[in-house]
Amino acid sequence: MSQYSSKLTFRELLLEATNRLRAAGSSTARLDAELLLAEATKMSRESVMREFESIPAESIVSKYLAFIERREKQEPVAYILGRREFWSLDLLLTRDVLIPRPETEILVSETLHRVSSKGARLLDL
Repeated sequence: MSQYSSKLTFRELLLEATNRLRAAGSSTARLDAELLLAEATKMSRESVMREFESIPAESIVSKYLAFIERREKQEPVAYILGRREFWSLDLLLTRDVLIPRPETEILVSETLHRVSSKGARLLDL
């Protein structure tokens, strides 16, 4: 893919990126490649899929390849994107921030449940 042919479609570009990420050890290579392509195009993943047979602009390809290279070096997708969804909120991320994990949502939910239960009892006093 480093020798990009201007005739590659979105589909072919995505396939090559997926293969590169899989070879680099990503267990979510296809998802990573799709998310990064959506970011490079500033389109939704679904919109990119509708454009599968189109040939992307060179500026999109350059940006995408830079994202793929970062991911190949094991940089988390959330840092590359600069954001991560947490509780339906799109949180901005930098390297100074820990990436929320799915388990964190469980902890927050359980904490809120316990606090609201105890809070209700405190109000009854």
